[in-house]
Amino acid sequence: MNEILRETIKLVPEQPGCYLYYNNEGEIIYVGKAKNLKRRVYSYFHKQHDSVKTTVLVSQIEKLEYIITDSEVEALILESHLIKKHKPRYNILLKDDKKYPYFLITDEDFPRIQIVRKKNLNPDKGRFYGPYTDVGAMYATLDFLKKLFPLKQCKTPKFSNRPCLYYHIGKCLAPCQGKVTPEEYQKLIHQVELFLSGKQSELLKQIQAQMQKYAEEEQFEKAAKMRDSYLDLQKTLERQKVVYENTKLNEDIIAVIYEDGILAIVIMMIREGRLIDKKDFTALFSKRVCNDFFLF
Repeated sequence: MNEILRETIKLVPEQPGCYLYYNNEGEIIYVGKAKNLKRRVYSYFHKQHDSVKTTVLVSQIEKLEYIITDSEVEALILESHLIKKHKPRYNILLKDDKKYPYFLITDEDFPRIQIVRKKNLNPDKGRFYGPYTDVGAMYATLDFLKKLFPLKQCKTPKFSNRPCLYYHIGKCLAPCQGKVTPEEYQKLIHQVELFLSGKQSELLKQIQAQMQKYAEEEQFEKAAKMRDSYLDLQKTLERQKVVYENTKLNEDIIAVIYEDGILAIVIMMIREGRLIDKKDFTALFSKRVCNDFFLF
C-alpha cells in the first residue's frame, strides 16, 4: 500500500457514501457503497479475504476516492449511477457476471415484471432494465412495484371463470378475466418503466393527474388508491441530493483549493437534480502560477 493511499484511508469518515478504487493507470476498477465508509474501506486493507478475486482487487488499488451522502439509500442510488457510467471491471467479476440480475417487462399482451439473469437475455422476451448489483435492494424494489402497480402475477390464469386471490387482495387487476382494458393496463406498464428508468418526478406527476381526474369524475375509491400510491412513492423515493429543489437542474459544481503547493480541483456533476458523478484533479504548482490561475 502506498503512502498516499494509507493517509487517505485515515481520512475516510464514519458516514454513508460511495467509495471508488483506482489502479495505477488511473482507471476506476471498483465502486462500492457503505453505511459506514470508514469501516467498509478499512476492512478491505486490514483483514484476510476468502475470495481470491477480492484479494487480487486489493492488490491493484493505488488510489481511493469517496463521496459522502446523507443516507444509505442515497449511497445506493449514487453507486448505481457510477457503476453504469464507469463499468468497473471488478464490479462484474466480484458479482459473478452469469448471475447479474435485470428487471424484465415481459413481451405479452398484458406484461409482467420479473427478475432475470444476464445469461437469459433475449430481446424477444421483452424490455430489460439493469444490471443491478444489490440483489436484496432489487427484490425490495420488486415488492414495492407489485404493491404500487397491480400487474399480472401469473403467466397463465389459475382459474378459467374467476379471478385468483391476487385480484381480491389488490395485487392484480385480473386482465385474464377482462377486469381491465388493454389501454388502462398499458398506462400501468408505462408508469413502471418510468420508475425503472429513474424518471420518478414524471411518474409522480402522472399519478397526481390521475388522482385529480378520478376525483373530478367522483370515482372516489380510485382517487383514494391513487392518493395512497402517490404518498407511498413519495416516501420510498428517497432521492439523491436535490439542488435548489429543482429536479430539472443540469450543471457542474467546481471547487478549487490551493494549499502547500498543491492545487486541487473537484467537479461535482448534477443531472436532473441528482449528483451522478465526481471528478477531481490535483497538481503541484508554485503560488505565483496558482495566483495567475485564479485571476484568469
